[in-house]
Amino acid sequence: MPETRIRGQEVTVRISKNKDLLATVTAFKDFTATFRGRVLEEGYLGETTLRYDDISDGISGTFTLHAESQDLFLLVQFIQQRQQRAQPVQTSLINVIARFSFPNGDTPKAFLKDLKFGEIPIAVGERSQYVNAVFPFNCDRAQFITS
Repeated sequence: MPETRIRGQEVTVRISKNKDLLATVTAFKDFTATFRGRVLEEGYLGETTLRYDDISDGISGTFTLHAESQDLFLLVQFIQQRQQRAQPVQTSLINVIARFSFPNGDTPKAFLKDLKFGEIPIAVGERSQYVNAVFPFNCDRAQFITS
């Protein structure tokens, strides 16, 4: 049976700002998205077991970028201005698109929409290390497109 698992080299991640692809912000070191949810349980008189339901708590995650151009710093500035309400919040969207290329030709895409960010550390570790910027995020929805 042919290998169907994929590695990081078969995954591309891109950021868009207000529907414009940020072409030079592409050096993703890592990317994690956690689809958060909770199980609700309730017990009722006269019933011998609990009833269960589940609820979505949105999506949280983090990604690390290496600086390839000043666009990394422009992205951080854009986020900071949005957080300070210096940018119109309704039109200041940041989305992430992840494309997964499987060996069998399948290329599902995940669109994480309208990311909100917390603290963004920019680190310069030492002379031989790349400049890292870590972006922790939350969003309330994702859309999957399967091929």
